[in-house]
Amino acid sequence: MSVSHVPAVGSSLDGSHSEDSRAVFGLTDGQARELGMRFGQVAVFALRGWQWSLLACVGNRESTCGWRWEPVV
Repeated sequence: MSVSHVPAVGSSLDGSHSEDSRAVFGLTDGQARELGMRFGQVAVFALRGWQWSLLACVGNRESTCGWRWEPVV
């Protein structure tokens, strides 16, 4: 599978924790879950407009809320 991706950083709202990651484009939820499982992830994020979802890699559980873009300067 060949996909487009860029570096990303996930962080807690209070800034107490951050984690380097990758943003991957053009995948269905199923493909994202499969890719996450391949790399040993418990869950992956999916961005849909102004909402993001946390998708469990095993099963169909998900949690959705709003998000904001904060470019690194």
